[in-house]
Amino acid sequence: MPAQTYPLVQAPPHKFMNRERALQILLVFLGLGCVALLYPLATSLLHPKNNDLSAADQMIATIYFTLGVFLLSAVRQLSAHRSLIAFAGWSSVAHVAVMVAQALQSGSQADGVERNDAIPRGYLVIWVGLVFVTGALSSTLQLGAQTVRLAQCPPPGDTLSLLQPGDSAFRDAKSVTSFLDRRGFTVRCVTRSVMFGTAGVGKVAGFQTDRGTVTVFFVPVSERFHASSIRTDHGYRITYSKAGQHPAHVVVRSNGPEYFFQRGGWIFDVFTPQMAEAMRKALPG
Repeated sequence: MPAQTYPLVQAPPHKFMNRERALQILLVFLGLGCVALLYPLATSLLHPKNNDLSAADQMIATIYFTLGVFLLSAVRQLSAHRSLIAFAGWSSVAHVAVMVAQALQSGSQADGVERNDAIPRGYLVIWVGLVFVTGALSSTLQLGAQTVRLAQCPPPGDTLSLLQPGDSAFRDAKSVTSFLDRRGFTVRCVTRSVMFGTAGVGKVAGFQTDRGTVTVFFVPVSERFHASSIRTDHGYRITYSKAGQHPAHVVVRSNGPEYFFQRGGWIFDVFTPQMAEAMRKALPG
């Protein structure tokens, strides 16, 4: 059975996806701009007599070229490189701010040489604009690369928290663990879930992965398990329902949304837009 996404009323996953796409485009432009510094750097090193770059500029160009290479490599996995992305954004803000301060110092010295040519005001306007644009870029980078706080795994001997071979969900949990590993999720541990018994579902497990927590309900397809997350004036209304021999309908209140995905008799429940986007990519169809 192909993967299915239960309909959600709120739009955060799509907004996050659009923001992530915009972030990737910005990173590509920024990375290519840094990598392009290789040409003047190489030219100045190969032809030192016709060198237009000072020794300090050559060192700075080397740093930015290297940064550009790493930014381009970070485009595909933003969350895994959030520290690098944040550094790129804030260092750009600092760099442009210094450029503006230097530009305002008309007639100041640079590299020991008197500068009598005042920088046109038009360029100052452009530089000030760059400060605000770069600041907005940095904010976008931080929004798009929010840190996921990973739950701690219980100690190995904690038989109350960790899923045990005698638990009804144990065999299915092993299959889900293999599935998640193949789809790029590293499962750190599998625990019993506080969602056990929700809507009469007796087989539930929690998977602590390197990207966040995934709760999985194991329900036969014939029982037509359904879950939805609806935003209200007082938070979110999470609804779980099940048909079959023992139908059930449960409504709970939550401060945040939940995102549900189905693959056959497995219903995946995640709690952040980042995890929802990761699951959407892992469960095509």
